[in-house]
Amino acid sequence: MRQYTKAIASCKEAIRFDPNDAFAYSNLAFILAFSGKLREAIEAIEKGLRLNPIPPIYVFSFQGLAYYHAGMYEEAVSALVSMIGRRRQPTSPGDT
Repeated sequence: MRQYTKAIASCKEAIRFDPNDAFAYSNLAFILAFSGKLREAIEAIEKGLRLNPIPPIYVFSFQGLAYYHAGMYEEAVSALVSMIGRRRQPTSPGDT
């Protein structure tokens, strides 16, 4: 069951508690993109990247997704190319 409204509200609440949480902005962007709110998704992902310019690799896929669905194909390619050649970043202790 798609509960975009609830998910968006949860992300926005997390951002309200910590406006510098780049992870919350990237999650918000992902949800906004899938709910069809592409302009807001792009704004959220760009804000997250300003807060953390060296994010986990998956953030660029969120960015590419939002750009692609907004018809911004050159920007989508650029975002996705940013993933190429980047070393996988550990996400938890023991990841290598």
